[in-house]
This record gives sequence, C-alpha cells and structure tokens, in this order.
Amino acid sequence: SLNPVVFENLAITTSVVKTAGAGINFNTATSYAARCRVQNVSIRLMFYGIFVTQGLFDSVIRDCWIQDFVNTGIYIKNVAANKDSGDNLIQGCVIWDLNDGASQHCIRYDKGGTLTVANNKLLGSLYGFRMVLDDGPTGTLIISGNSIENQRTKGISLEQATTGKTFAHVVIASNQFLQNA
Repeated sequence: SLNPVVFENLAITTSVVKTAGAGINFNTATSYAARCRVQNVSIRLMFYGIFVTQGLFDSVIRDCWIQDFVNTGIYIKNVAANKDSGDNLIQGCVIWDLNDGASQHCIRYDKGGTLTVANNKLLGSLYGFRMVLDDGPTGTLIISGNSIENQRTKGISLEQATTGKTFAHVVIASNQFLQNA
C-alpha cells in the first residue's frame, strides 16, 4: 500500500523496560509505505523506539522524544527488495538514553535510499548515528545541524559491511559534538 500512515501527538510508554519489539514498527512485508509521518510522538522504555524493517519512503519523523530505549532509538534496516527505498527525513527529535547509557545507537541506518538527519539532539548511546551499509549503492546521506553528545564510541560512524558496494553521496555539516570517545 502506498497510503500514508500518521502517528501524531501520541505517547508510547511502559513502566517495564522492553526486551524486544518497538514503539512503532514499519514492517510492510509485501508493499511500501509512502509519505508516512511520525510527529510529536514520545516513546519511552522500548527496545527500539522506531524500527523500519522495510519499504518506508518519502516519510518524515519529526519533533519526537525517544528516551531510554534498550537498543536503538530509530533503526532503518530496510530489507526490502528495493534497497533504494528512501527519501526520508529525521528532524528536530531528541533521542537519548538517559537511564543508564546502555543503548547501542541513537540512529542506525543500514540501507534505504536518501536520508536526511537534521537538527536533532542525540545523547548517550554507543553511537549517535551509525550507518552499516550492507548493500548499495543507495542515495544521499545528509547529517546536518545536530547536537551529538556523550556517545561512548563515536558520534558518527559510517561503515561498509560488504565489498563492491559504494555509498558516495555523504554530506556531514554544522554538527556539534561534545564528550564523544
């Protein structure tokens, strides 16, 4: 289905920290989700805050508060046959592991076409933004105007997980880093 899904002005939380699953899971096993919006959503104590299994494109995650996630705040895995499914935006979000700093990534991106990560606050994981490219080529990656603080490994990590593939269009500009390893 190409019909958009909208999550807006919503809180997803629990009193018990989750050991699996996601606050929001885009898992379109047989189709694609286009022009979806996650806006002004608070997600707390989930294993993944937002998990994109496959097929999300031309979509926006904006002005969200994702806190105390166990593994990853926003994970774009995209196992779809169309690896270039993308043109997504993550903007104006606060993504942080305030509880004990045990999480892996504020944002992880494996593949999925063009992605813009702009004007976010990423706090207290192993990685602020981590790309582990396992297929390609895909679109453009823009990381701009973010505050990336207190990451225990790297603020931004771009990794090539397979040979013979290229991710050539990367722009990293005007980010602020503090106390990164």
